[in-house]
Amino acid sequence: MIPVKTILVGLTDPAQAVEVARLGPDAIVLEIGEDGPTAICGERADEVISAFGPLTTVFAALQPGRTPPKGCRGIVAALADDAPEPGLAQMVWVPHVLAIPERIPSDVDLLWVRPRKRGSSTATRFDYRRIERLSRRFRVALEVDEGAAGVETAIRLGSPYGLVFAHGVWYRPGFIDTDRLEQALAVVARVNKQAFHS
Repeated sequence: MIPVKTILVGLTDPAQAVEVARLGPDAIVLEIGEDGPTAICGERADEVISAFGPLTTVFAALQPGRTPPKGCRGIVAALADDAPEPGLAQMVWVPHVLAIPERIPSDVDLLWVRPRKRGSSTATRFDYRRIERLSRRFRVALEVDEGAAGVETAIRLGSPYGLVFAHGVWYRPGFIDTDRLEQALAVVARVNKQAFHS
């Protein structure tokens, strides 16, 4: 088992990026553009990226007509989108209902699976048999929308490559509740440590 990676989505504030970087997520996803509460572009995006060290992978979700910012190592796309330009990793996000191995191109580098709407917790918002099938072909990252409360369940039941933290660690779109993020990352770190010392 490799350590479970952590991926943060929705950061827009360069000042907050410095604090978030200290918490040590493995990757961040920035929405590059001007439309929407989690979109950033230009100098602001560069400032957010510069707050993180070289060990943090930056993925860009590009609005139409946008190009990846400097320092970006991957692109987030939907299933129907074109493959990114050469040299960039491709993270494909899919809603749970479409997360079917046979429908996903084999060249996807990382599969971000969003939870289904029904179910009251991480334990019931994924079909873990489906996740297990996906994991045979892809590196799978599960979006945990409960923050720390869903982390251990997602790792225990899904054995994912990574966990995606978005709405579950926001206090409003574009701004991270750093306490909630820190708690979630601490659970991942604890579970990773237990896995390698058991």
